Amino acid sequence: MARITLTEYECEHDLLPAVCVKCGQPAQDRLVRTFRIGDGRGPWGFWRSLATLYGILMFPPLLLWALRRARSMRARVPYCRADRANTVRQERFAYCIIIPCWIIGVVMLDSFVMEDIFTGRPGLLGLAIVPIPLLFTSLEALTRKLFTQGGPATTTGFPLTGVHPAFVSALVEDRARDCVANPDRRALRGDIRDDFDDER
Repeated sequence: MARITLTEYECEHDLLPAVCVKCGQPAQDRLVRTFRIGDGRGPWGFWRSLATLYGILMFPPLLLWALRRARSMRARVPYCRADRANTVRQERFAYCIIIPCWIIGVVMLDSFVMEDIFTGRPGLLGLAIVPIPLLFTSLEALTRKLFTQGGPATTTGFPLTGVHPAFVSALVEDRARDCVANPDRRALRGDIRDDFDDER
């Protein structure tokens, strides 16, 4: 599978080729994806990063605040009908497991911390039994869906990983045809290297 970085211009103007990102076949459907930049830049960058970490581990409302403050971009990612249906079904099933595990883990972690603070008993020793495994099993999948698909977003692009090489080739060809008349499609580095940013 391949990796490619989408530009903000391509996301805003729906310029992704009609090639399924999973199988490389012609795509009949689109699935709206929200990419978020959760870095430490900007006036609220440090606090947003801290709120994200603390919200995931201890206080979920802070995570909602961090997501509202994060810069985001929507993209209509192409899928064939079969892969779109499979992707939606898998994500729904995953969230039915991940979200409850996350909530249970946070509640138990908070209860152990509060017990340790108010009673002085070794409540944190219980973390090794249930909460930590629950938190870490859901952490990777949860943060991947909340921010990006496959890698950290940059100020100029949003990476997609695990996509079919045929999708990468089609997007690179579209950029090559359009980059002279439409230089905004070369917003990643501003030169011809943007036509060869795929990694196979």
